[in-house]
Amino acid sequence: MDRDRERSGSINCPPFFDGNDYSQWKIMMQAFLHSQDEHIWNIVEFGWEVPTKETKSKESESSASVKEPKSRQDWSIAEVRDFNNDVKARHSLYTALSMKEKKRIGTCKTAKKAWDLLQMTYEGNKKVRTQKLQKLISEFETMTMGDDESIDDFHSRLINVTNECDSLSDPIAENRIVKKFLRSLPLSFQNKQTAIEEVQDLDTYTLDELLGNLQTFEMKIRPDKKVKTIALNAVRKVDEKPKELVKEKDSDSDFTAEDFALLTKHYKKFLRSGNSFQNSKNFSGSSSRRNMSGFRTSCGRLWK
Repeated sequence: MDRDRERSGSINCPPFFDGNDYSQWKIMMQAFLHSQDEHIWNIVEFGWEVPTKETKSKESESSASVKEPKSRQDWSIAEVRDFNNDVKARHSLYTALSMKEKKRIGTCKTAKKAWDLLQMTYEGNKKVRTQKLQKLISEFETMTMGDDESIDDFHSRLINVTNECDSLSDPIAENRIVKKFLRSLPLSFQNKQTAIEEVQDLDTYTLDELLGNLQTFEMKIRPDKKVKTIALNAVRKVDEKPKELVKEKDSDSDFTAEDFALLTKHYKKFLRSGNSFQNSKNFSGSSSRRNMSGFRTSCGRLWK
């Protein structure tokens, strides 16, 4: 029955927790409690206490006063509302938990105490959470994408780590994730990585935009696990025969602004290196003209 409820998509059914994957459940449960009512989550986060009133101490002749619980009929409307919200929050927690976890929080009188107990059990105290966070940050910084790993699979691994950090109240900024993603790409994505860094502002470039860009590129270079040769190779292999330069499609739509920026960068670099040859004692004018002629011919074929 618990498994059937776990698969349920009802907005009235809290996410199920049986002791596994606490960090993910915590995020989902926070969202569920927020969806019920903002005041319900506030009660879980900040706690609820029995309303009190101040009365003069009977044991002391001084004017000192003491606090004692109010009778329920004396509660204000706001105090009644807070009490009801705490009951609703506790009910949601009990409904979300397996029998084993219900027993764990059975003695907790408020939703906050139950929530804090679960957090202490599965995340530890502040010192333990700090150590876990340091380990996660280290894992985040050292992650790399495998040569045969897909963009989607690497994204899942990376997001699992960032979600863990978020559950420990130390979220990683999106622009930091974007920059990390680019640094982690394998060599087969090096041209695309450079092109994106040349054209895009990585401080505002969203992760969704990056994923869409990389997945589109991935479909081009990995249909048969082989990287296609594009016009950029004309710059890197100007001394090779023109027949070795292949353009996979005639459509100009495959040549993006990022590709053009990278091509321009390498072409300018090539021209600078050509000028340096002219000042060399070993420079041969006829040889240079032949090389430049071959480069123009190769590029001309690519742009037809």
